[in-house]
Amino acid sequence: MTNRFSPVIAPTKYERPDREVNNVIRAIEYGNWTLDTDKVSNLKLATKVDDDMVMLYTDNGSVYIGDGHCHVAESVYRSNSTVFLREKVLSALVLLDDAGIVEGLEVVDERKIRGVSSK
Repeated sequence: MTNRFSPVIAPTKYERPDREVNNVIRAIEYGNWTLDTDKVSNLKLATKVDDDMVMLYTDNGSVYIGDGHCHVAESVYRSNSTVFLREKVLSALVLLDDAGIVEGLEVVDERKIRGVSSK
């Protein structure tokens, strides 16, 4: 059985506002990382999938990470929101960064999303 991956997912942190003060979300996108697959043994939940890809097991679906790109399984992609998936892959990258498996993770874009409704 072959895994079908999602399109590339941009790792992004969303800083949500205090709705009583403002209604602007700050989106911070990360990129430019590389993998050191030789260090996969530093983290129990990580597995080397290929010479250039690591899979990180999580409770709600695995994350697949290569040099500068992230994916999830197609079924996870189809059943979750884009915002959730972007934050999910960022969390995975941070764990891999802490274990020395990912290097060079940095902010590549910041933007503000205005007009957030207070539902």
